[in-house]
Amino acid sequence: MAVAAEAGVSRATVSRVFHGTAPVAPSTRDAVHAAAERLGYIPDEMARSPAASSSDIIGLLLRGPGNPAYGQLFSELQAEISRLGL
Repeated sequence: MAVAAEAGVSRATVSRVFHGTAPVAPSTRDAVHAAAERLGYIPDEMARSPAASSSDIIGLLLRGPGNPAYGQLFSELQAEISRLGL
């Protein structure tokens, strides 16, 4: 991660600063924020979601999406998700 290299800290420290998961020294926090600003870094919450404890995203991977059976599969999956209130 470029922010970690720029700030002279570990990637874990950068993560702790942005996510507040553990205490970080004020000088280190300032260095990380300054490095992020210099690099124009903006945390991407969508990228972080899969690593978080929960997410509202459901993925469906299909091989050869042109297969007409996949349209039915998708429709059934979508109906079940709605029925379950997900």
